[in-house]
Amino acid sequence: MSQYRRPPDDVDKMTSLRVGNIPFKTHQEDLKEVFEKYGEVGDVFIPSDRETGRTRGFAFVRFYDKKDAEVNVYPSRWQQASSLIAVTECFQQE
Repeated sequence: MSQYRRPPDDVDKMTSLRVGNIPFKTHQEDLKEVFEKYGEVGDVFIPSDRETGRTRGFAFVRFYDKKDAEVNVYPSRWQQASSLIAVTECFQQE
């Protein structure tokens, strides 16, 4: 089974937030739990290094509703566990 996954079919309709400075041990479920209070999360993607398999310290959280991403979350910084995470970009697939 491949360790790489495909994005959801409707990803082009979602608005993505780039979340930086996340701890390397962060899981998709952790971020989904944090962001779900701001709106319906469609997907969480945490890129990893192909050679080492270690996460790269940032993630993309995708919301179904653009307003949830823009108004409620972007731009912001808050404490998550023992590190300060930051939402630094907001964009929609074109």
